[in-house]
Amino acid sequence: VLVNYREVDAPLAESMGAQVNEWLTFACEGIDCNGLPQIAISIEVNDALNLHWAEMNPWQLRVPSPFMDRARSDMPFSPEMRVEVAALLAERLVNHATGNLEPIRNSDADFLRQAVTTWLVGQFTQINTESFLIASLANQYSITAIGQLLNNLQADSRLSILGDITGTPSLDQMPLDWRDF
Repeated sequence: VLVNYREVDAPLAESMGAQVNEWLTFACEGIDCNGLPQIAISIEVNDALNLHWAEMNPWQLRVPSPFMDRARSDMPFSPEMRVEVAALLAERLVNHATGNLEPIRNSDADFLRQAVTTWLVGQFTQINTESFLIASLANQYSITAIGQLLNNLQADSRLSILGDITGTPSLDQMPLDWRDF
């Protein structure tokens, strides 16, 4: 992760850069990160800027400096900003792993894609996102099963794809937690 910042934003840059690196390390244990471009974070002084990926560089995260207004000096990478950055990063990583797959709306593939994204946000932020199915898949079959799921996901995939990933032919025989499905 490359972080561009002004000197006043150094505490945020250090904290955010280290945290995003940790998140990437965790995610890449299961998700195939081959070909993943370097992520750039640009902390900018701009009152109108919202946290988002840059249009010209889809791997550059544009972050408004918290020091344009009042900000806690002891916690420049605030919990709110952490969740926002985690959500953007998780979504971008899932898009990369699935080849920017556009699943059929309200399909099993759509649910699985969103469930993995939500699970990643929870893992990054240490918040319970109630992604029970994906958490149980990772716990029972390892985090690499999440990567296999994303690599094999198609726009019209059904839940039976989990049987292909786990080697268990019947969904009811899988030791998975289906509460969020």
